[in-house]
Amino acid sequence: MSDSAAGLPLLTKVAANQPTLTKAWADSEKDGAAVREIWTVPLAGGGPRLLGTFTGKHAQIDAIGVDGDHVSWSELSGGVWSIPLAGGEAARVPGGDGLHLMKWPYAVDVADGPKGDDRNQTKLVDLARGAQTEINVPASAQGLRCGPSWFFGRNGQGSFMQYLDGTNTIALDGLRDVSMALTRFPILDRFLFAGTTVYDAATGEVAATGKGSGGYGVGTSSEPSTIIYWDGEPGMFTVLNLAAVPPAQ
Repeated sequence: MSDSAAGLPLLTKVAANQPTLTKAWADSEKDGAAVREIWTVPLAGGGPRLLGTFTGKHAQIDAIGVDGDHVSWSELSGGVWSIPLAGGEAARVPGGDGLHLMKWPYAVDVADGPKGDDRNQTKLVDLARGAQTEINVPASAQGLRCGPSWFFGRNGQGSFMQYLDGTNTIALDGLRDVSMALTRFPILDRFLFAGTTVYDAATGEVAATGKGSGGYGVGTSSEPSTIIYWDGEPGMFTVLNLAAVPPAQ
């Protein structure tokens, strides 16, 4: 990565009114209780199909994602659930009680919260294998959030990153806004985006996004978006796809 996002590969300019593919569900109320419906629509074409309807506390979904032939999600109060894309009954995922979905099969013990949230994540659970990693939380850490390899957080000196075992500490000098990162967890277990800068943990390089109004999809998708975009020329957005950044050499 270079010191400017303009030097990053696969930047694309698109018209602001160009159609985009979105994922949505239906929220409503029935008899004063919250109702949430999960639908599926085939990318190859076809009509939507209702997978499930959930009410009360089960309608309070904080993260959702698709993996293979299942839709998985977690509730705001904790607990990971799954339902087959082909249809069937929703079921609790074994080992997911009290947890919040990150990116399948990973779940964590801290729900998403406002930027600057001081709570520390203390474990990372692989629900597919039933394996749990305890996080070595530094004594001064706040707002710790972890992916499969890295965690990031803040302390009295600013922001920092470490491997899950507590080694390879990286002080993010000059990037205090990373502690207010828009991403819940490292994007692709590699990148941090703080609104004006992108930090690449694999190379140690920093890129500044272009000037203008920016955007990033945080939403309720369990997997952090790899797409960052900002406007510049009238009616145009510049799009940075972090998934297209080459692996570190």
